[in-house]
Amino acid sequence: MLRHSFVIRISSFGFPAVYFDTHAHLDQPDFDADRGEVISRARDAGVATILCPAVSAESSRAVVSLAERYGLLAAVGIHPNSTHEAAPGDWEQVAAMVDLPASRHWAKPGSTAIAIFAPIALQQEYLDRHLRLSQTCGLPVILHCRDAQDDLLASLRGGRRAGPIRGVVHAFSGDAAFAAECLALGLYVSFAGNVNLLGTRRSSRCVPPPAPFPADRVADRDRQPLSRSADIPRQAETERAGRTSSTRRRS
Repeated sequence: MLRHSFVIRISSFGFPAVYFDTHAHLDQPDFDADRGEVISRARDAGVATILCPAVSAESSRAVVSLAERYGLLAAVGIHPNSTHEAAPGDWEQVAAMVDLPASRHWAKPGSTAIAIFAPIALQQEYLDRHLRLSQTCGLPVILHCRDAQDDLLASLRGGRRAGPIRGVVHAFSGDAAFAAECLALGLYVSFAGNVNLLGTRRSSRCVPPPAPFPADRVADRDRQPLSRSADIPRQAETERAGRTSSTRRRS
């Protein structure tokens, strides 16, 4: 799992920009040696708020603990690629965490059309669980989608019949039509490092972030690529939360 971030820029006339890092996996072991320093550098760079998304029940407990310790926000949930690893009782543990003060989002339901991870039917089941519970609790979701846009939209359309869906399609990798429907559903979209890596397999099928997307519905990710892959330069693999403000100016 990589270090990566999304950033929303909030500013008012005459005042400096304030950044909200909406996607920082600070619970990962990569940060054990300098986690406090990473958070301090991010704040020094103008990142006022950091949201830490989980990928499992264990990770959910970890991000809640970090949020309480460092004054961050936590997104609890089970990543679609981890659903096959969920043990009995894990979902119930995650669902119980939404009432904790640090928990402000549901993390990463969605679909990934890659068979080496969890079966698609299981991913869809967990996506529907996250959507239903997020609607019940009034919390936004972080939606993960790789090569499964039709499946995700089908779940979102079905879920919308039960009420509004709030959240973000993170590390967006779809086309303009997919983006337009996500926006019509009331979602945000976030653009990742794949749009900066021209000529790669992933960047060729991802729409770039400028118009027609409204600026207040787009979040920027840092220069981080989507995942470790032979088609992504290794030197682009590691970014830190403190670089989100300079990345936003670059976008």
